[in-house]
Amino acid sequence: MQTETFITPRSPGDLDKLIGSKIRLRRAFHRISLESLAKNLNITYQQLQKYENGKNRISASRLFEVAQLLKVEVSFFFVETDES
Repeated sequence: MQTETFITPRSPGDLDKLIGSKIRLRRAFHRISLESLAKNLNITYQQLQKYENGKNRISASRLFEVAQLLKVEVSFFFVETDES
């Protein structure tokens, strides 16, 4: 009997992990601390850490804010690279 894996609408998936790794990559590129970026987003550093680790999903509006702060287009977070 095969077991099936179901992703609930609120569960993070592979794309959420990719987006999180790209946030972390771009934040490191700009040498911005986790705490500093979180403060600019008005969230806790723990919440940002959860986004970066792919533990929590990030909303479209929050991702737009992150893109602006990290000076990239939103599409940057959806393109897989060797570094991500």
